[in-house]
Amino acid sequence: MAETTGLCVGGPLDGQRITVRTPAGFLAVDKAESKAWMYQRQQDGTYAVCTDHDDSLLYPQGARTGERRFDEDRAWQAAEGSELDVIAVGR
Repeated sequence: MAETTGLCVGGPLDGQRITVRTPAGFLAVDKAESKAWMYQRQQDGTYAVCTDHDDSLLYPQGARTGERRFDEDRAWQAAEGSELDVIAVGR
């Protein structure tokens, strides 16, 4: 699987360049704060925080921020599979 690099837009990684192995995007997790953000690769090569509403997730700040409550089971499943890389953020 080839790695891809892109500039992050929004969320805790805003303005940072990140390299991941999953071209569709990745999950950024702040486990200490129990928060997560899903970044999706855009046509211009950037990674933008996904703000699509998903009824299976809790949005503490509303869907507009893309901030989600961290769900350890779902993050573990994503990391085990090849769907999404999981990147740690925070302290």
